[in-house]
Amino acid sequence: MAHRLYHYPMACSTACRLAAAAFNVPLEIVRTDVFNKDVETGGTLFAINPLGLVATLRQDNGTVLTENTAILLWLQGQGPGLPAMTDPDFFELIRWTSFCATELHKGLLWPLLRADVDAGYKAFIRGKAGPRLDLLDRHLTGRDTLVGGGLTAADAYLAWFLSMALVIGLDIAARPQLMRAGQNLLAQPDWKAVIEADMDALRGDFADKGARAFIDTASTDD
Repeated sequence: MAHRLYHYPMACSTACRLAAAAFNVPLEIVRTDVFNKDVETGGTLFAINPLGLVATLRQDNGTVLTENTAILLWLQGQGPGLPAMTDPDFFELIRWTSFCATELHKGLLWPLLRADVDAGYKAFIRGKAGPRLDLLDRHLTGRDTLVGGGLTAADAYLAWFLSMALVIGLDIAARPQLMRAGQNLLAQPDWKAVIEADMDALRGDFADKGARAFIDTASTDD
């Protein structure tokens, strides 16, 4: 049995697809409806992950791994490998992958994308975005990736965040170093193909459900 990634288009599991492409890790992508938790191969996601969340990874030995950060680091471990714990880059990798998970994904995207979050709280969250984006902008000065000199799990998470930041109108263009690095990440052919396919699938899904206008504001070409 191949490694199976339970995935919904442009959910955070897209970051795992980017990492798998970067690190040449073959995955069976199992489409999962994040709204009703149905799995395309049958059954419910709750039977695999009690929280019913993507990303969820079932390894070829049957072990189930949850939490995006853990899956991303596991994927890097299957490819180029993780830095040794004695290498400062090990802790930088943990730092930036965690930053993407907590400060960007759950801290910004999660509330801003939810229809059940009121406008006042969304305005508060948008106010929090500036310092986090500024931090990324400063860190990426003179560098193309978050850690070391090559692509890591953290870059896959950041690339997904940036593609979704376009959807909700976060001001990336005002941060030139973040904009430059992000454009370079999103222009990689394998990553561009994954994001374009996922965005097309998402548009089609919501068109079937009765459109959500914000999806049509997204562009992966900018």
